[in-house]
Amino acid sequence: MYLDESRQENQSEAHYLRQRAHDLRYAAEMEALAADQRAAGAFREIQTISDHLVFHALQDKINGYSKVPAPASSTWKEKSKHFLEFLGGAAYALGNNATFGFLQKLFDDEADLRSTEYLQGKVLGDEVAVGLGVVGAIGALMEAVVEEGGGVLLSSTGVGIPEGAALAVVGALSAAEALYGAGVAVSGYLNLENDQMLLATKNPEYQELKKRAGTASSNAEKGQIAEELADVVLKKAGYEKLPSKVGSNNGFDGVYVKYGKDGDIEDILIDIIVNESKFGTSRLGKTVDGAKQMSREWIEKNITKMMRSDDPDVRKAGKLLKDNFDMIRTKLNRLKSTGFNKWFSDPGGFGQ
Repeated sequence: MYLDESRQENQSEAHYLRQRAHDLRYAAEMEALAADQRAAGAFREIQTISDHLVFHALQDKINGYSKVPAPASSTWKEKSKHFLEFLGGAAYALGNNATFGFLQKLFDDEADLRSTEYLQGKVLGDEVAVGLGVVGAIGALMEAVVEEGGGVLLSSTGVGIPEGAALAVVGALSAAEALYGAGVAVSGYLNLENDQMLLATKNPEYQELKKRAGTASSNAEKGQIAEELADVVLKKAGYEKLPSKVGSNNGFDGVYVKYGKDGDIEDILIDIIVNESKFGTSRLGKTVDGAKQMSREWIEKNITKMMRSDDPDVRKAGKLLKDNFDMIRTKLNRLKSTGFNKWFSDPGGFGQ
């Protein structure tokens, strides 16, 4: 509706409408400003807590590495070299996670051939990437919510449409930044597991098993060595092995669980791995009823057998698997006679 202000009788109403529009715009701007300040205060508090947690986790990790005794024969040159290798591993891991693995495709660092210090640095870099990614995602998400909310509030009055649109665009950019941070955190988490496994191969116990692999004669001995290698690697990566054998050494070669700390209350289950170990070119087989090893059907049947076991610890482990079935991941480690051990994910098409 158009109001003709040239007419005397409309001037008073036009003045009222202009004043009303001004008041509405001012109220919307003040409300948006107040919401922005409240959110900014909450964000600063979250940011402080997150930064504090990341800083202390990083400090604890560095202190843990610094307590590892250097060989007595180490000279200052050797110590400097080890320190530089450690920093190199950390820098590479941070760069690789920040580019979602593109750096590794462009330049493979061949980590399995590098030193223990280099792998320790990579593990630290992965952990830092996870922490920074989470903190960055939370911060950007908070900013996106505030900016999008302010944009909607200004636009809804009908008098702050340009400002509202600008805020909405900034909010969309912050949302994209939050997605990037989340992506870095996920990349760091996935690479962390792999680098922890590589680090475990430097363990003296692992090296001894590699020597045994070269002299093993029977298939039973070879299979046992492959299982023991899996134990060493996954335990080093923070997993606990659960009893899972049924009958005459049948069932899963290994069931491993990882717990995360939840304050001082209890530990929270965060991951489950069902592993199958093979030696040389040995392949996944089938049971008499046709279920292929590491397939969903095979895993479900083995869990059922565990829950019917005479061993109470095996029954307990079976119940844990059944109750947390959606958390199960499957892996296969294949050990060659040279001692080289390679890992495969989802070997039987389990799909989780």
